[in-house]
Amino acid sequence: MKKNNAVYTGVEVKKDAKAWIIFGSIYTPISFGIFIIFPIVAQVKDLAVCLLLGAFLVLLGPAAIFYGVQKKKEAERLEQQIAMQKPVKNLNSVLFGVDDGAAAEIATKYYCEKFGKSADDITDEDENIIWDWAYDEISYILAWIFENGYYNPEETEEDLAELAEKIAKREAIPSDYMNFDASFFEGNVKDEVLDFVNEYLSNSEYIKGHYVAKTGMIIGAYYYEVEAFAKEHLNAPLLGFPFTWEDYDAFKGHIDEAFAKFKSRK
Repeated sequence: MKKNNAVYTGVEVKKDAKAWIIFGSIYTPISFGIFIIFPIVAQVKDLAVCLLLGAFLVLLGPAAIFYGVQKKKEAERLEQQIAMQKPVKNLNSVLFGVDDGAAAEIATKYYCEKFGKSADDITDEDENIIWDWAYDEISYILAWIFENGYYNPEETEEDLAELAEKIAKREAIPSDYMNFDASFFEGNVKDEVLDFVNEYLSNSEYIKGHYVAKTGMIIGAYYYEVEAFAKEHLNAPLLGFPFTWEDYDAFKGHIDEAFAKFKSRK
């Protein structure tokens, strides 16, 4: 992992400061002995030269300590600057990508089991339904973003922006957007909710084929909540049920509650 240059510099400066302070602390008492012994060994006869040379040798220690203290203050200033900096959001980061086929394969399995079909019996109509199921994990949060006006259409294709409006009016469903061969970027989410969406999504962990909520004081765990909702209310696994606005209405309270907790911390 690439290190942040500012953090790396701060750490190095602090190390240098410590080294100079240690050197000065050790050298200072030793320098007094050098001050006494050196003129004898060097057979310096001029008292003025002896005193000047001795003073220089003795002052090296405190000078090193002083330099180390200044370096330490510099490191502290760097750390303070870093702490005050806000991370730059990369709005081109993909929040949700187009399914590469792995989710659709699982959805096909569940679809065939539910309707007693084999993969060879799948029709075009079946395939359209399966691709809807393939986006089970993200459809509810997408619906929430579209319906509440948090979708940012800037730098988006006109057709996609129009489709987003249809979804907001419940004239289309979220998987229609993803099946348009479109990725959903952070830049497609308005700033006022982007941090919330990222935090809410990141509070789930995928362990042994299922989502679990992270421990600690979290606002909610979206993926875990979707899987639990599917099991308890739809009697279905993830990637094994169709999106309906009725089901979304039953689930969206989880998102609203998490958003309320997020806002209460501000």
